[in-house]
Amino acid sequence: MGRTMNANTSTFEAVTIFDVPMLFTSGYVDPETLPQGVYQYAVRHSSKEPDKPAQITDWTVVNRYGSLLSSIPISMDKVPGSYVKKRDIDSEGDWLWNGYHVKLRDYLDLHPVLHHTSRQVFPGESRRSER
Repeated sequence: MGRTMNANTSTFEAVTIFDVPMLFTSGYVDPETLPQGVYQYAVRHSSKEPDKPAQITDWTVVNRYGSLLSSIPISMDKVPGSYVKKRDIDSEGDWLWNGYHVKLRDYLDLHPVLHHTSRQVFPGESRRSER
């Protein structure tokens, strides 16, 4: 693993995945620097298209594309015969590059951690359904 980033001092790319605003970096985020309630996920690319995100997972070594941070947990399926969880991404339909960079504290001002809920975004569901 390469050098890790401090989540509180780094700048991230703003993305929207499954209609949920999140933060992306191609680096490794030090989990010890994450505020309570912020979720971190690994992003994988496919072997055939290394320049596009293909999967969100809770952990990866192979085909690593980057890291995601979210104030909302993402529902993922457990990989049979493994402790790893994953969720496939359609890089054309599920992933939107928002075109700007932001600090974690500014993201959390707009998208606060929901401490008193177990709300998750499930496959086929967008966050818009709760509005």
